[in-house]
Amino acid sequence: QTTRKTLPGPKSMMSTIKHTPSWSPPSPSFPLPSAALSRPMLALLLSSFLLNAASGVGLWLGGQASDVPSFLSWRALHGWSVPFFLISLGAVWRAHIVRGWRLRRHLLSGLVTLLTILALTVTGWILYYSGSDTVQRLAVKIHLWLGLAVSAALLFHGLLGFLKRSKYQ
Repeated sequence: QTTRKTLPGPKSMMSTIKHTPSWSPPSPSFPLPSAALSRPMLALLLSSFLLNAASGVGLWLGGQASDVPSFLSWRALHGWSVPFFLISLGAVWRAHIVRGWRLRRHLLSGLVTLLTILALTVTGWILYYSGSDTVQRLAVKIHLWLGLAVSAALLFHGLLGFLKRSKYQ
């Protein structure tokens, strides 16, 4: 039940306020609020991730051909794609991660994905800045396995959200 109140004042300044005395939650037939990514955000995140993953696979499989300029190497492409992925991850932080945390949705898969990305970033920094051959050899192996793990975690997390949304539509 709603009531209308007219505010006092000059006729030109009078306005009507719609007042709802109490709020009730939506009925169960409607889906709950979503933490789903918008299409542009999803495209940004996936394109930057795929560029990063593809350059990582290229670096792992092919290394660098001798006739390719150094700025076109897999290593350079991989190094250039990392900031774009991390920036896109930061862009979806508020729109997706914080909202999903507040809604308590897919917490485990989201947390595993974030922690894997964090570990992947740290091992990448170790690879870039470490001067020790022993540390780099170990970091390469860990970085490779974490790259595969983050791919699986992102796929699993995305599928969970897609299946949940398609259930309500």
